[in-house]
Amino acid sequence: MQVPPPQPAGPEGASVYAYQEPSTIAETPAAEAPVAEGPNGLGTLPEAVDSATTSGPTQIASAAPPSVPDVAQASELPPAADSLMHQAESQRGARDYAGAAASLERALRIDPQSAYLWNRLARVRLEQGLISQAGNLAARSNALAGGQSSLKRDNWAMIAVARRSAGDMAGAAEADRLARGG
Repeated sequence: MQVPPPQPAGPEGASVYAYQEPSTIAETPAAEAPVAEGPNGLGTLPEAVDSATTSGPTQIASAAPPSVPDVAQASELPPAADSLMHQAESQRGARDYAGAAASLERALRIDPQSAYLWNRLARVRLEQGLISQAGNLAARSNALAGGQSSLKRDNWAMIAVARRSAGDMAGAAEADRLARGG
């Protein structure tokens, strides 16, 4: 049985199969982003971002500043992990987020208990637009951070972005409070 080709949907000749270029997340801060209704009636995030197919960087307007917590914490890394961490920071500076993530994941295989490395991977995931994953990675970093207050504050700032993006305004407010050191 042969299926007939789709018929034009209107005077412009647009097909129901027409592709529309997705917009970027950077157009609207996460707190103000419109929430589209998904097929199951639940809200969905605007335009999902897949890091494997994204050619350019994704900027999150409401994200915490791209700070680097106390680099002295990084000096405690084994030499191979330290080298990979520096490579990742260079890649991140060049907006090669996929390369930076790969370098940080390799460093984490060497030193999986490094709160600093988990923090840096969370920052890269946030910059890739993988907000929920960034929040989870920041929480893991917090669990390992001990008394590293500047690292914890940076983690809480990323967690606040993730919670706000998920619609958890009370959780985001609490995370913002903790990010300020409160």
